[in-house]
Parts: sequence; structure tokens; C-alpha cells
Amino acid sequence: MKASSSTGTKQKEINSVIDDIGFGRFQVIAIILCGLVQASDKMQVQYVSMLGQKLQCVWHIGDFWKSCVASATFLGMFLGAYIWGPLGDRHCRRSVDAVCMGYVFVFGSLTSLAPNVLWVVLLRFLVGTAIGGTLPLTAAVLSEFMTTNCRGTAWFMFKAFWCVGGFVEIGLAWLLLEMTHGWRYLATISAVPVLFLSLFWMIWLPVSPRQSLLQGRIEDTRRALNKMADTNSQPRYHGDFSAADLQTNGSGGSIADLLRPATFLRLSLQLAVSHLLWVSATMVSFC
Repeated sequence: MKASSSTGTKQKEINSVIDDIGFGRFQVIAIILCGLVQASDKMQVQYVSMLGQKLQCVWHIGDFWKSCVASATFLGMFLGAYIWGPLGDRHCRRSVDAVCMGYVFVFGSLTSLAPNVLWVVLLRFLVGTAIGGTLPLTAAVLSEFMTTNCRGTAWFMFKAFWCVGGFVEIGLAWLLLEMTHGWRYLATISAVPVLFLSLFWMIWLPVSPRQSLLQGRIEDTRRALNKMADTNSQPRYHGDFSAADLQTNGSGGSIADLLRPATFLRLSLQLAVSHLLWVSATMVSFC
């Protein structure tokens, strides 16, 4: 459905509408929900850091297979980001993210039934591909619901849940890993939270308002904005959206846009710094 663009009707950019709704109860719930998804991802990543050593004791695997167990997850994350990210951009980030959560639950739970190390490596690889989707998609979805002046703060609060997931997984490992088949119990228990999160995600969280607008789904955009306004006890927006937002409908940019000298240099520096910090933090956590 296309939006009208009559000159006699009030028009606003989508970011201005969200800023008018303000930061409130909706944003707090969204940060907690997205943060818990982030925590459940960390639980899966933290699990493999302990799984290889446990399998060495149980199945007497060598160092090569121990390394494969951990590496499979990260290889899956690398590949999954390039699969699920474009799918989410093309269709609906909220729905694609929920599918990824479902895969994390399925393959994470099936790890507990693995008969040998080959199956463990395969299943952890598949879990990794799903996490490669949830990590960027969840962050993108959260940012679309935040007001302009609180996105930075929301991002830090969201990322703090990564540490929470690690603490929880370590606590569960302390309780379970010494049991007979404890690593199997831990695989199942670690996968359960993401199942409930995916259900609540689809029931409570509306679609991304800006993505819906860019794709011409105006009614979906209005429903998302109305839920945000109602949850924050703010008036609904009944005007039209700006021509600048509507004119980008159907255009997601191109590789050529990224390769423009100024854009390429800026993005390269940003990615280099962020990836250096990410790699350093990951190496420290797996020491």
C-alpha cells in the first residue's frame, strides 16, 4: 500500500515521529528483550568454550577435534551473517531474526543427542550460522525503535547483556558439567531460553517501522508506531511521512555506493577499530 503525499497534510520524517513518541516504557522493554536475545547468544558461545575440554575427558578426543568444536561455531557465525543479514534487509528483520532464534534452539538442543564428535561439530556449526543472524539483526531491530538522542545509551545497555549471558552459562556449567552426561544437560538448558524469547519476540515486538516504510508497507509502519505511542502513553501520529523517506522505497543501496572513496575510507576505519576490539575481547574470553 502506498502512502498519500498530498501537500495539505502534515508530513514528518520517520525519525522525527519516533523522537516525538520519546523514550519510555516501550524502549525499556525492547532493550530488555533484545538484550536477553543477546545473552542467549552468549550462552551458546560460552558453552563451546567449555565443551571441547569436557569431550576430551568423556570421549578422549585429541586437541584437533577439541579445536574443531569451538572453531565450528565461529565459522558458522561468519557465514551466517552473510546469509541472514541480507535476508533480513530484503524481507523483515523481525521475522528473519525469529527464524534464527528457532534454529539456535533446535540445533542447540540436538547437540545434547550427538552420538560422536563429528555430530557435535556439525551441530555447533549450524548453531553458529543462526547466531550469525541474530547478532546483527537484533541490534538493527533495536536501533529502529530508539529515539535519536538515546541510541548510544541503548546500545551500551543492550551490549551489557552479553556479559550477563556469560555469567549465567558459567554458573550453569558449575552446577551441571560434573554430572554424568552433564554436558548434554547443559546443551538443552542453554537452548531453552531462546525458544521462549522467540515466541515473545513475535507476539509483542512490532515490525521495524523504518524498514516497513522503505519497503512501502505503510500500514505496518503505522501499526508499529501506534504500539510505541500507546505503550509510552503518547498521542498517535496520523499525518503522512516525508517524501524523502518514501522516495527511497525499494532502494537498499549498492556495492558501488560503499566503494565511493569518502564512504569507503570512513567505513573501513570504523570496521577496523570495531573488529580489533571485538577480536581482542573474544581472545581474552577464550584464554
